[in-house]
Amino acid sequence: RIERPLDPGEAIDLEPVRVALGADSNALLEAHAEAQGTRAAARACAPFQAGWCSWYHFFHDVSEDAFVRNLDALVAARDEIPIELVQLDDGYQRAIGDWLETNEKFPSGLADLRRVISARGLQPGIWTNVSFQDRTAAAAHPSWFVRTPDGQPALGNWVGYVMDGSSAGTMDTLVTPVYRALRRMGWDYFKLDALR
Repeated sequence: RIERPLDPGEAIDLEPVRVALGADSNALLEAHAEAQGTRAAARACAPFQAGWCSWYHFFHDVSEDAFVRNLDALVAARDEIPIELVQLDDGYQRAIGDWLETNEKFPSGLADLRRVISARGLQPGIWTNVSFQDRTAAAAHPSWFVRTPDGQPALGNWVGYVMDGSSAGTMDTLVTPVYRALRRMGWDYFKLDALR
């Protein structure tokens, strides 16, 4: 929805709209995804990957014990449910934006949990997002975050302060070190959420 009047002869570039008709909804969806991937110069030919994500069973109430119990059940049923990936979602972290420290529900920590997943022959995946909930840090470095028209860090619903990926400070201080550390622990599938 655009709520901006245009003067005669003025134009605004908007996202393109794609319209496709057909009776096969799967084919339409696949064609749409391929067109979007091509337009974005994205890798559009990655192989299908079957996996399990803790969010859809536990939401943020996941615990290490419950996660490992489900992991063991999935391994036991691998002939019937041939998954390759197990992804830990929201609920493990100490705070939103503090992705390397676990809360009391995950006493073994992320490196040990990754080893448990890998030892069972599954690919370890982990959820993070691009926000930060520490008001003091956001106020100290407003250029690291998406800002309001008056230049203050913008607070977005549940995600907190949304990081500005075009800021070198954000990338060098908040983003790159986190993913390098997770990768060093052996996590190799990342679900990146709250992209706004």
